[in-house]
Amino acid sequence: MKPKLQSVITRLVKHKADAFDSVCFGHLLFELCTGYELDSAAPQPRHLLDIAGHDAVELLNFIFYSDTIPGINEISTHSYFKGVDLKEMRAFNPAPIRLTPAMKSCINKTNKTAADLLSRKHRLGKKEKVNH
Repeated sequence: MKPKLQSVITRLVKHKADAFDSVCFGHLLFELCTGYELDSAAPQPRHLLDIAGHDAVELLNFIFYSDTIPGINEISTHSYFKGVDLKEMRAFNPAPIRLTPAMKSCINKTNKTAADLLSRKHRLGKKEKVNH
């Protein structure tokens, strides 16, 4: 199933896989700090008010409001992680993912089919509620 904000985030990162991971990390960090999910691609001032004064605000601003979205390795060197041994990050060297047009077409078709099934299931559920 497609995450609620996937299309918004995808437009924000313009199909750069490392940026997508960074934005997802930013969302996760935000949710861990606030206890609720962002309803936009990037935190807005109203969101950041909920964690004003928290050290994570500077990191969230770095992730979402830099001139370019930093990669995961850049994020791991941010002062927020000072004094934290991220040995797993030192070994982190993901292979780039390159999808052929046929692979992208297959993924899009699968997403569309899943969305159609969910939509149909939702419509059927509404009819059952009306009939009861």
